[in-house]
Amino acid sequence: MAYGQFSRLSAQWLDIFDDPNKASAVDKNLLGGRATKDLLHNLPSVHLNDTISKVSTSDKKRAGEVLSFYIDLDRCLKHAYRLLKQNKYLCLVIGNRLVKQVRIPTDFIVAELGEKIGFACEDIMVRNIPGKRMPLKTSPTNIIGKLEETMIKESIVILKKIKE
Repeated sequence: MAYGQFSRLSAQWLDIFDDPNKASAVDKNLLGGRATKDLLHNLPSVHLNDTISKVSTSDKKRAGEVLSFYIDLDRCLKHAYRLLKQNKYLCLVIGNRLVKQVRIPTDFIVAELGEKIGFACEDIMVRNIPGKRMPLKTSPTNIIGKLEETMIKESIVILKKIKE
Protein backbone atom coordinates (compact mmCIF):
# COMPACT_ATOMS: atom_id res chain seq x y z
CA MET A 1 0.00 0.00 0.00
CA ALA A 2 1.33 3.41 -0.91
CA TYR A 3 2.37 5.66 1.97
CA GLY A 4 0.04 8.49 0.88
CA GLN A 5 -2.90 6.11 0.74
CA PHE A 6 -2.01 4.58 4.11
CA SER A 7 -1.60 8.02 5.74
CA ARG A 8 -4.63 9.71 4.22
CA LEU A 9 -6.95 9.37 7.23
CA SER A 10 -4.26 10.51 9.68
CA ALA A 11 -3.41 13.44 7.42
CA GLN A 12 -7.06 14.47 7.36
CA TRP A 13 -7.31 14.32 11.15
CA LEU A 14 -4.17 16.40 11.53
CA ASP A 15 -5.28 18.83 8.80
CA ILE A 16 -1.90 18.50 7.05
CA PHE A 17 -3.14 19.06 3.49
CA ASP A 18 -5.17 21.97 2.14
CA ASP A 19 -7.09 19.46 0.02
CA PRO A 20 -7.32 16.04 1.74
CA ASN A 21 -8.21 14.43 -1.60
CA LYS A 22 -4.66 15.15 -2.76
CA ALA A 23 -3.02 13.29 0.13
CA SER A 24 -2.07 10.38 -2.13
CA ALA A 25 -0.09 12.77 -4.35
CA VAL A 26 2.60 12.83 -1.66
CA ASP A 27 3.83 9.48 -2.99
CA LYS A 28 5.36 11.15 -6.06
CA ASN A 29 7.75 13.07 -3.79
CA LEU A 30 8.88 10.10 -1.72
CA LEU A 31 11.65 7.60 -2.46
CA GLY A 32 10.83 5.81 -5.69
CA GLY A 33 7.91 8.12 -6.43
CA ARG A 34 8.82 8.41 -10.08
CA ALA A 35 9.45 5.06 -11.78
CA THR A 36 12.45 4.61 -14.06
CA LYS A 37 11.77 4.24 -17.77
CA ASP A 38 13.89 1.11 -18.09
CA LEU A 39 15.64 -1.39 -15.85
CA LEU A 40 19.19 -0.25 -16.62
CA HIS A 41 21.18 0.95 -13.63
CA ASN A 42 24.67 0.91 -12.17
CA LEU A 43 23.89 0.25 -8.51
CA PRO A 44 26.48 -2.14 -7.06
CA SER A 45 24.20 -4.71 -5.45
CA VAL A 46 24.00 -8.39 -6.32
CA HIS A 47 20.86 -8.72 -4.21
CA LEU A 48 19.18 -5.82 -6.02
CA ASN A 49 20.04 -7.21 -9.45
CA ASP A 50 18.60 -10.58 -8.47
CA THR A 51 15.44 -8.94 -7.08
CA ILE A 52 14.84 -6.77 -10.15
CA SER A 53 15.31 -9.80 -12.38
CA LYS A 54 12.77 -11.86 -10.41
CA VAL A 55 10.15 -9.09 -10.18
CA SER A 56 10.51 -8.19 -13.87
CA THR A 57 9.61 -11.73 -14.95
CA SER A 58 6.06 -11.12 -13.74
CA ASP A 59 5.77 -7.31 -14.03
CA LYS A 60 8.35 -5.03 -15.70
CA LYS A 61 6.51 -1.86 -14.65
CA ARG A 62 6.54 -2.91 -10.99
CA ALA A 63 10.23 -3.82 -11.30
CA GLY A 64 10.86 -0.26 -12.53
CA GLU A 65 9.05 1.13 -9.49
CA VAL A 66 11.16 -1.05 -7.19
CA LEU A 67 14.37 -0.01 -8.95
CA SER A 68 13.39 3.66 -8.72
CA PHE A 69 13.11 3.32 -4.93
CA TYR A 70 16.63 1.91 -4.65
CA ILE A 71 18.11 4.55 -6.96
CA ASP A 72 16.62 7.22 -4.67
CA LEU A 73 17.72 5.33 -1.55
CA ASP A 74 21.29 5.17 -2.91
CA ARG A 75 21.22 8.96 -3.31
CA CYS A 76 20.09 9.29 0.32
CA LEU A 77 22.89 7.03 1.51
CA LYS A 78 25.45 9.11 -0.40
CA HIS A 79 24.04 12.29 1.11
CA ALA A 80 24.16 10.81 4.63
CA TYR A 81 27.75 9.72 3.99
CA ARG A 82 28.76 13.28 3.11
CA LEU A 83 27.12 14.63 6.28
CA LEU A 84 28.52 12.08 8.74
CA LYS A 85 31.90 12.48 10.38
CA GLN A 86 34.44 9.68 10.16
CA ASN A 87 33.82 6.76 12.55
CA LYS A 88 30.18 7.81 13.14
CA TYR A 89 27.16 5.59 12.58
CA LEU A 90 24.10 5.56 10.37
CA CYS A 91 21.35 3.25 11.63
CA LEU A 92 18.42 2.40 9.38
CA VAL A 93 15.31 0.48 10.38
CA ILE A 94 14.16 -1.44 7.33
CA GLY A 95 11.41 -3.87 6.40
CA ASN A 96 11.98 -6.47 3.69
CA ARG A 97 8.85 -6.09 1.56
CA LEU A 98 7.16 -8.69 -0.58
CA VAL A 99 6.58 -7.52 -4.17
CA LYS A 100 5.03 -9.85 -6.76
CA GLN A 101 5.75 -12.81 -4.45
CA VAL A 102 9.44 -11.80 -4.22
CA ARG A 103 10.80 -10.98 -0.76
CA ILE A 104 13.15 -8.03 -1.27
CA PRO A 105 16.25 -8.19 0.98
CA THR A 106 16.46 -4.43 1.54
CA ASP A 107 18.73 -4.92 4.55
CA PHE A 108 21.36 -6.69 2.42
CA ILE A 109 20.89 -4.25 -0.46
CA VAL A 110 21.51 -1.30 1.88
CA ALA A 111 24.62 -3.02 3.24
CA GLU A 112 25.97 -3.54 -0.30
CA LEU A 113 25.19 0.01 -1.43
CA GLY A 114 26.64 1.45 1.78
CA GLU A 115 29.88 -0.51 1.48
CA LYS A 116 30.40 0.73 -2.08
CA ILE A 117 29.97 4.32 -0.85
CA GLY A 118 32.51 3.91 1.97
CA PHE A 119 30.53 2.62 4.93
CA ALA A 120 31.31 -0.59 6.78
CA CYS A 121 28.28 -2.68 7.65
CA GLU A 122 28.83 -3.28 11.36
CA ASP A 123 25.71 -5.37 11.92
CA ILE A 124 22.24 -6.24 10.69
CA MET A 125 19.92 -7.03 13.59
CA VAL A 126 16.56 -8.64 12.85
CA ARG A 127 13.64 -8.43 15.24
CA ASN A 128 9.87 -8.83 15.31
CA ILE A 129 8.06 -5.56 14.66
CA PRO A 130 6.85 -4.38 18.07
CA GLY A 131 3.24 -3.18 18.29
CA LYS A 132 2.46 -3.95 14.64
CA ARG A 133 -0.82 -2.28 13.64
CA MET A 134 -1.06 -3.54 10.06
CA PRO A 135 -2.68 -6.94 9.41
CA LEU A 136 -0.35 -9.94 9.30
CA LYS A 137 -1.73 -10.93 5.89
CA THR A 138 -3.28 -8.94 3.04
CA SER A 139 -4.65 -9.62 -0.42
CA PRO A 140 -2.59 -7.38 -2.74
CA THR A 141 -3.95 -9.12 -5.84
CA ASN A 142 -7.59 -8.74 -4.70
CA ILE A 143 -8.13 -12.42 -5.51
CA ILE A 144 -10.42 -13.95 -2.90
CA GLY A 145 -8.52 -16.27 -0.59
CA LYS A 146 -5.09 -15.37 -2.00
CA LEU A 147 -3.22 -13.85 0.93
CA GLU A 148 0.37 -12.75 1.35
CA GLU A 149 2.27 -12.03 4.53
CA THR A 150 3.05 -8.44 5.32
CA MET A 151 6.28 -7.52 7.06
CA ILE A 152 6.40 -9.13 10.49
CA LYS A 153 10.10 -8.48 11.07
CA GLU A 154 12.33 -5.47 10.66
CA SER A 155 16.07 -5.16 10.26
CA ILE A 156 18.27 -2.56 11.85
CA VAL A 157 21.22 -1.97 9.54
CA ILE A 158 24.18 -0.36 11.28
CA LEU A 159 26.62 1.37 8.94
CA LYS A 160 29.84 3.06 10.05
CA LYS A 161 31.62 5.71 8.03
CA ILE A 162 35.18 4.42 7.80
CA LYS A 163 36.69 6.61 5.07
CA GLU A 164 36.79 10.39 4.83
